Amino acid sequence: MFRNRPFLLVWLATAFSTIGFSMYMITVSWHLANNLGMAEAVGIVLTTAAVPRVAVMVLGGVLADKYQKSKVMFWTHVFQSITIAGLCFFFTESLLSFPLLLLFAFFMGLFDAFYWPASSSIIPSIVREEDLQRANSLQQGSHTFFYVLGPVLGGALISAFSVGVSFLVSALMIVLSAVFVFPGFIKDEVMADTLGKTQMIHELREGFRYVRRSPVLLWGVIIIVMVHFFVLGPLGNSFPILVTMLKGSALDLSYMEAALGAGTFLAALLMFVISKKNLGTKPIFIALFATAILVVIFSRIDRIPILILLSAGIGFAAIAAYLPIITLIQQRTDKEKLGRVMSIVSLSSNGVEPLAFAFLSVMMTAGFSVQTLLTMLGMGCLVCGMIVFVRGKAFRNLQEA
Repeated sequence: MFRNRPFLLVWLATAFSTIGFSMYMITVSWHLANNLGMAEAVGIVLTTAAVPRVAVMVLGGVLADKYQKSKVMFWTHVFQSITIAGLCFFFTESLLSFPLLLLFAFFMGLFDAFYWPASSSIIPSIVREEDLQRANSLQQGSHTFFYVLGPVLGGALISAFSVGVSFLVSALMIVLSAVFVFPGFIKDEVMADTLGKTQMIHELREGFRYVRRSPVLLWGVIIIVMVHFFVLGPLGNSFPILVTMLKGSALDLSYMEAALGAGTFLAALLMFVISKKNLGTKPIFIALFATAILVVIFSRIDRIPILILLSAGIGFAAIAAYLPIITLIQQRTDKEKLGRVMSIVSLSSNGVEPLAFAFLSVMMTAGFSVQTLLTMLGMGCLVCGMIVFVRGKAFRNLQEA
């Protein structure tokens, strides 16, 4: 795969942007908790970034279909690096207040809404169709690895120097990502279409209609929603609560999060190894059911070492269900509509996770324990998976190309 120069450059761009973004996240969290004394406000910052990301992402998909994808990625990285450099400046001047963090988080989420549809739809335009599964597996596995590496690097810079230095290095990482994805290097297809306001609205509607008309796309998106709403969204949010409840340490929390990441990485590695095999969609359902069952088991365990092992298992099963769907969608979507479709796919994951956070928070406020809620979510995933399996006959019987 790395002999394919455009793919190598996109992979490098993904690596540096993932490190940069995860460094940005840990640095914002540290500044809130330790410099502003507002650890409880981290969720507010995340929500502030999620709102424009969710609201604008489908529009980002339209632009990815109508303009050169590498150009969209390049300019969003340029603007994101400027935004993080702004955080560095205001911190250095001792002016980085909570309202300013919210403002910068809003713009980071807004730029994300344009980046992700272009990033997820550029792969089919630079690799052969038979290499899609391997390319997606490399992207997913690398993203997981570098997302874990970023906070380690950010934490080390904060400890050795300051929050400002961590912000600066984060911005430089994203600048490097912009360099790697420069359109002149990638040379992906240049779209000739231009968009007026009326045409843009039509294109947005057409994207949703296109997904509804295709059983592969529709049921695939539904499964992605299930994986993120019932499992990946609430699970990560439950880790700190469970560790605190079981009187664990910060190290236990890091082990649990690392185990989840290791599981997703191993699943991506397996998908890369078996990418040439024609397995159809039945393994997707097996992985989905396994994910739901593991979540239920996870919710009933009160020993941290076992929870760490189960976290790895859930991460593995969830990505084993998720990743083949991404490849199927890319293979069966017309190129001129791929940006819009992938923006809907991104919306199905990024959009429902804040809803999962909100569900968890509201229900815990109402008196439900996190363990009871995880049991409910695991059972909900299992029941919904069975419904999809029974009703989605066209998807269930599908054989991969």
